[in-house]
Amino acid sequence: MELNFLGRGGAFFVEEGNTAAYFIEDKNFFLIDCGESVFAKIKSMNLLAGNGIENVYCFITHMHSDHVGSLSSLIYYCAYGEKDYKAKFHLVCPEALRSDLLPMLGAQGNLSLINEVSTGDLRRGFESFNSVRYMRTIHQAYHPALSIEFSTDEGLVFYSGDTKQLDFIGSYAGQRDKIAKMYVEASLAEYPNSVHLTLKGLDEVIPADMRHKVYLMHFDCAECIIEAKNLGFRVVECIE
Repeated sequence: MELNFLGRGGAFFVEEGNTAAYFIEDKNFFLIDCGESVFAKIKSMNLLAGNGIENVYCFITHMHSDHVGSLSSLIYYCAYGEKDYKAKFHLVCPEALRSDLLPMLGAQGNLSLINEVSTGDLRRGFESFNSVRYMRTIHQAYHPALSIEFSTDEGLVFYSGDTKQLDFIGSYAGQRDKIAKMYVEASLAEYPNSVHLTLKGLDEVIPADMRHKVYLMHFDCAECIIEAKNLGFRVVECIE
């Protein structure tokens, strides 16, 4: 299972676009997060109609605008955006975010256009993965944040979302023989009470011989990308 990235920047590193990833299986488009810049890139690259997509499945990791800012536009586009093209929109809605996410979408008039599904509904329905689950993590105290784990024939594919839970990342990486890939956020900036993982911290908890499986994303600056490569981590590359 290969994730393609539409952006790899944090909220303020707008030059790299909002971090979001997708993969396609047959006529199904799977999207992780839909920040402010994401729908525009999907539309400009003609990823839906151009690939004959019939179903869009969207995972959301948390409610910050760089992760949900253009979600409403994507939902409306699937229903009304092209004269001769329509897609069914499926929101893979985690219970932890339901009380925040659905009222937001309802206020924007989206609910009638959404098919709400659970991760359990996706189990063994596709070739790309056997199952998928949301995992609670810690980002900012005032609302939930989630990571995502796909179980595939090649092993586990982990997507951190936004998190500051360094101890969990180190522990998860300890399953090295079970892991196919880890996609993990990284920032260069260090400051008290940071809500993100630092590159320094990742360097401390992820062994060098594991880093070929670890792809960093959600960068806060260009220097972070350079330093990540110097430390032996892989970095995600964005499609153009």
